[in-house]
Amino acid sequence: MRDCAASLVEIITGPKQYPIVWGTAQETYPLRVTMLHADMTTDARKAPCTLEACAALPVEVLKVMIWERTRIHPYCQRITVAGEEVEHVTLGDCGDPREVGVGDHLYSISVHDLKGKFRAFYVRPELTVEGLKNIIEATLGYHCDGQTLVFEGRELCGSRTMADEGVLRDSTLVVQLVPKEECTELCVDEHLNLDIAGAEKYQLRVKMLDQSPPEAFTLDVCAAFPVAVLKKMIQERTGR
Repeated sequence: MRDCAASLVEIITGPKQYPIVWGTAQETYPLRVTMLHADMTTDARKAPCTLEACAALPVEVLKVMIWERTRIHPYCQRITVAGEEVEHVTLGDCGDPREVGVGDHLYSISVHDLKGKFRAFYVRPELTVEGLKNIIEATLGYHCDGQTLVFEGRELCGSRTMADEGVLRDSTLVVQLVPKEECTELCVDEHLNLDIAGAEKYQLRVKMLDQSPPEAFTLDVCAAFPVAVLKKMIQERTGR
């Protein structure tokens, strides 16, 4: 509904990065918000919505209003007017548009290890911590079972998403590596629910046939070891 010459004061509380108090006495108008794909074409699967806006409305406040309707986090939104991305301006600066587009997109985070190495990754807010560990394994070679991801002094939970954990754009994570011996025990005892503490162990010689000359090494195993555990141990030893 059109609200003429309204004395409009909105207190909008979004994520902690976006606590905004905004007030205006300008005339408001309906603003159509269209959902977009990552390539900025219209996403017909998601219904558009209409918000009350005015020329003085900052784009950052608009993002919070859209977040309340769509649950697309403000820090992941790309607002476009006539196909051009806009930010840090008001709708009046954009010519008082009656329609804007919004799409969620990848944002960058940094992952550091304790050796001082770091790598930038592009993620989506719905990516789980376990999914990020898989990406780190594929990129840096650190086995998933041996990773502990730490953000702002706390360990991240594998089933939670980047949005759940508050991992925003330009966040920095630290990946801590569990020693191989502990990683193997974790894999056996927790993931496969095996108790090998009292089992008699012996040395198993492993020869890698894809090298010339073949690489050979020994592993401590026992009769209760499934082949899946043996494969993990070989992967940890060789990185393959």
